[in-house]
Amino acid sequence: MSLVAIKDDNDVAFRQRLDECKELMEYASDELSESSRIMGDQINNTDLGILDKQPELMNLLSAVVAYQETCLDGLDKPELRAKVEDLLLNSTQLISNALSIVASTPKILEEFNIPAAKPKYLGRKLLGSDEKGYPSWMSEDDKKLLESVDVVQNPHAVVAKDGSGQFDTIMSALAAYPKDNMGRYVVSVKEGIYEEYVIVAKHQVNVFMYGDGAPRTIVTGGRSNKTGWATFKSGTFCKFLVSMYL
Repeated sequence: MSLVAIKDDNDVAFRQRLDECKELMEYASDELSESSRIMGDQINNTDLGILDKQPELMNLLSAVVAYQETCLDGLDKPELRAKVEDLLLNSTQLISNALSIVASTPKILEEFNIPAAKPKYLGRKLLGSDEKGYPSWMSEDDKKLLESVDVVQNPHAVVAKDGSGQFDTIMSALAAYPKDNMGRYVVSVKEGIYEEYVIVAKHQVNVFMYGDGAPRTIVTGGRSNKTGWATFKSGTFCKFLVSMYL
């Protein structure tokens, strides 16, 4: 998925879009590496139910497709889009084939009379909530963490517009993310309107962020595709697979 073959251009917007595509391809590469790791675990450990990993693999491979499409969507020059599409053609076809194979796993196992444990879940729900009001996709561990008195009273970082916290912006709290952090990094965002764009870097894993409620903790901004920003960078929060409950 290299974009090196595309020559330099003096157009600033051109370079920006190309850089955004490179960033998206890095994310896609990460997802492919994780998919490969999961498949390696399946091969080396027969106790793992392959159907149990099917939804996760589908999510990862679908994300790769989404990253590729997002890259192409941001390219408004037809000749540039055509070049990138050509560069991505081989990987796009391979990912499409991989998705088809993973989706067909239950049928393949059945045809070869290979027993496999039924999946424990059928995928993540992005909408809806449980009886406690938590999003239906939130894990039980995260629910317990959010309900923990220690987490609520002793977060690693407190952001407050009125100066009562350690930081007055969310980005400054993320900048204090400990190097080589192994556990959760809990950030409490107090009531206020935060006019900033929050970008959680790839190395900032296990960020758990919570606010004082949707009507009170608000993060806002004015970026849009019309003002020259790529759609995936126009959101006030930019990060993949991060726990945030404001």
